[in-house]
Amino acid sequence: MGMRRIDGSCFFAAVFFVLSGIFRTILFGRRHGSHSESNFSLMKAMDGDYLRTQWTDIDGVLHSLRIVQSIMHILAWVITATVLFRAAWLQSSRGTSSMGLHCSIAFLGSTVAIVELLVHMLMLGSMMALQWMASDFTMENWYEIDGLGSDQQDLIGWKVLEVVSISAHGMLLWVDTIEYFLLATVLILLFISTKGQASPLSTSWSCFGLFIAILCILDVASEVLRFTNWRLFSQVCFWISTANRCILFPNWLMWLGVQLAVAPTAMKQEIDIADMEDDVST
Repeated sequence: MGMRRIDGSCFFAAVFFVLSGIFRTILFGRRHGSHSESNFSLMKAMDGDYLRTQWTDIDGVLHSLRIVQSIMHILAWVITATVLFRAAWLQSSRGTSSMGLHCSIAFLGSTVAIVELLVHMLMLGSMMALQWMASDFTMENWYEIDGLGSDQQDLIGWKVLEVVSISAHGMLLWVDTIEYFLLATVLILLFISTKGQASPLSTSWSCFGLFIAILCILDVASEVLRFTNWRLFSQVCFWISTANRCILFPNWLMWLGVQLAVAPTAMKQEIDIADMEDDVST
C-alpha cells in the first residue's frame, strides 16, 4: 500500500486482530502440546491427582496471555463494527440508496461485536472465579467416605471444579461458528452492494472479501463436522480461522482503510461538482 494514508480505525482493528490471532496460536499450541492421549484419558476418568496438578500448576504468563488475547479480540470487533457502519453509510450514498441492504451490514457487524463482548467477558469472569476457588478454597475431604485411610483424600472438589470448568468453556463452543457465519454474511452483502451500483469502494476489494467469506463458510462447516472427528476438524477449524484472523481479514481491513481515508475528499469533490452544475443550470 506504499505511503498511502490508512484510516486509523481500520489500522488499529487490523493490528488487534493480528495480535489476537498470534496469541491464540500460542495458547492453542501449548494446550494441545500438554494434552497427550494419556492425559486426556486421565481427565475423562476424573483422576483426582491429575486434576489437582492441572489446577495448581497454572502458568501465570499463559493465564495473563489468555486475558490479553480475549480483550484484544473484543476491541478488534468493537472497532470493526464502527468501520462496517461507516462503509455501509458510504455505500448507501449517505442513506439514500438500498437502505435495507446497508442497514443489515451495520446491524450484523454490531451483532458480532456484542456477542464477542458478552461471551468473552462472561468467560473471563468464570475463569477467574474458578482459579480463585482452586487457589483459596478447600478441595479435599468434603465428605467422610468409607474405605479411605487417614492419609488419603477424596479430591472431590477438584473433580467438581473440572466439571464446572468444562461446562463454562461450553459457552465458547459455538461462538466462532456464529462469528464466522455473520462475517461471511457481511462480506457477501458488501460484495452485492459494490457489484449492484456505482460504488466508492473497490470491486477488487469486495471480491477479496468474497474469497474470505468462502473460507468463513468452510470454517463453519468444519465447526459442525468436529462432532464426527473432533481431533481432525478442530485442527482444520483452527488453521482456517488463524489464516483469516492473522492474514486475510486484517489485509481486507487495511485495504478498506486506504479507501475510507480518501473517501471524504472524493465525496466533497462530488458535492462541489454537483453544486457547480446546479449553479450553471440556474
